[in-house]
Amino acid sequence: MSSPGRSSVGRYELRERLGVGGMGTVWRAWDPSLQRDVAVKEVLLPQGMSPEEHAEARERTLREARATARITNTAVVTVHDVLEHDGNPWIVMELLSGASLQHHLDHRGPLPVERVEEAARALLEGLRAAHAAGVTHRDVKPANIMLTDDDRTVLTDFGIANVDGSTALTQTGVYIGSPEYMAPERFEGERALPASDLWSLGVTLYALLEGRSPFKRDSITGIISAVLTAPVPPRLTLDEGPRGPESAPLRALIGALLSRDASTRPSPDEALALLARERRARDRGEPSGGGAHTPWSGTPSGPHGNSAPHGYGGPHRPSGPHQAPGLRPAAHGPGAAGPYAAPPGSSTAPGAGTGRYAAPSGHPTGRAPLPGRPGASGPQAGFAPAGHGGPVPVVIAAVMLGLNALYLLVLTAAYAGAALGDPGGQGWGPVFPLGLWGVFSAFAAAGVMTRSRLVYGAVILVQLLVSVMVLFSMFTVFIYTPEQLPVYVLMLAYNLVIVGLVLIPPKVRAFFGFGANFG
Repeated sequence: MSSPGRSSVGRYELRERLGVGGMGTVWRAWDPSLQRDVAVKEVLLPQGMSPEEHAEARERTLREARATARITNTAVVTVHDVLEHDGNPWIVMELLSGASLQHHLDHRGPLPVERVEEAARALLEGLRAAHAAGVTHRDVKPANIMLTDDDRTVLTDFGIANVDGSTALTQTGVYIGSPEYMAPERFEGERALPASDLWSLGVTLYALLEGRSPFKRDSITGIISAVLTAPVPPRLTLDEGPRGPESAPLRALIGALLSRDASTRPSPDEALALLARERRARDRGEPSGGGAHTPWSGTPSGPHGNSAPHGYGGPHRPSGPHQAPGLRPAAHGPGAAGPYAAPPGSSTAPGAGTGRYAAPSGHPTGRAPLPGRPGASGPQAGFAPAGHGGPVPVVIAAVMLGLNALYLLVLTAAYAGAALGDPGGQGWGPVFPLGLWGVFSAFAAAGVMTRSRLVYGAVILVQLLVSVMVLFSMFTVFIYTPEQLPVYVLMLAYNLVIVGLVLIPPKVRAFFGFGANFG
């Protein structure tokens, strides 16, 4: 274990201890080679291991930390370096500025529904990237999720629970992970799978909405009993209030994730599709099916009738009363769709299934493209379809552009009328630039709501160009017609406000596909 007097590990100079937990110590450190602050975590392996077990756990942790370093996703903490010192693994990561979601729950209570939806999408994206790299987190919970100062939702502590290669319980009787967030199969002696992370995410999302885990009890025995036997999905108190319809997409997602049968839990892709579909249903005012809208069906493959990629699913276990909501047992025989088939009223093309689930009805590719990926429809990906509004600053900017277009076109008509009334004058000079600017503003007012990056860039470029032109014109106005100066100042401020609205807020940049996830 690190001594308080330790000054460096490898090339990293330890500056300040940031936190101590059961599985490690985190330090603020300085990287003199790259001249930057980093977070350095010493991973403490459980006591009581034999030398062979200790070496195996150390190597596994180092190996999976290196795999984590290959993950490139804004929702996963960036690993800069991995090293070994004094027999323990050390992981060098980006230094995040912010607080954990557990800290938020402890000091400010549950999060708003909109923020939990943002976190759900970000974490699903992060888990998809991690699982694709062959990394299972094994300890997804609010304490291991950072809400950064720049509004990122970041999953941290990869490599901490990774010493667990088999079950949740070590030979010394110590649980690796947090029991109230652990999947039931881990208490039944099975190794952690990617699907286990999805259960933990479902518990985490519930905790973010309610302020606590649904399986929190006064004793470890009570927690395990609740995880294995308590009714799932748990009831959300939000459902009983006026915001019940607003939380419907999250309710459906949590219900799908908290299936005790690991083979029926959705993968991150499928969970994102479920969340997007339920959001569309909510926005259209349709009642949520709590997961019943899921138009997926599994495809039999192998002796257990499922073929989940990257460790999703596994040997099918009858789920009994705890099957995933909205899924019904499928008929066996030719055309059977695996453990669960789509609800009545939905259809899937023969052979459309991939993995455990098939594409939504009518989609020709066999799997609906996830927004934000190649093949997704709409101008920008990773977000809800255009037509369902956007961040408030985008709406305000669109309104301001529309008002600007109206003013400019009226002004253009006035100048054109004056020019027609005085053919010998010079009245046509401002008509064409004002008219062109007005037409562009009208086009941009509608275009920004489509999330087009082309329109986004054009708006910023044109508004900045116009602002520069107005600024230079103000020098002439100040000398010859100072009484008009307030009008030019107002015009300059108006255009700069539009630029600020579409350029500064992180959510707006994310709306057009630049930066973190848009809510």
